[in-house]
Amino acid sequence: MVTPWTILAPLPNRRAGARGGTSIAGSELGSFGLSVVEALASGTPVAAIPNGALPELIGAGFGAVAADVSAGALADAILVAAACSRADAVRASRRFSFDAMVDGYEDVLKHVAATRTSELIQP
Repeated sequence: MVTPWTILAPLPNRRAGARGGTSIAGSELGSFGLSVVEALASGTPVAAIPNGALPELIGAGFGAVAADVSAGALADAILVAAACSRADAVRASRRFSFDAMVDGYEDVLKHVAATRTSELIQP
């Protein structure tokens, strides 16, 4: 299991993570990934293992998701993320802004208000 405290295999280019200011989400624990959104908002591309919502949060151009939970796969994702655009990371984080969250809640509530209770509750 890869945890935040696991020492990963040496990277072929040890400077890759430092040069790119890459954030690494290597824990198998967690679900949504608030730290990932915070990293993106600061302009930091993210490398992560495929866990919880992380594959939905991270996309090409602003981060990379490892092919599996192995240290080698995460090292590959770090190299990809290190080459990503900081501006694209910031743009990607806007999907999770306060305004986007409120708009999403309003859409759900409008749908609920317009739908009969019997249609909302599935047996």
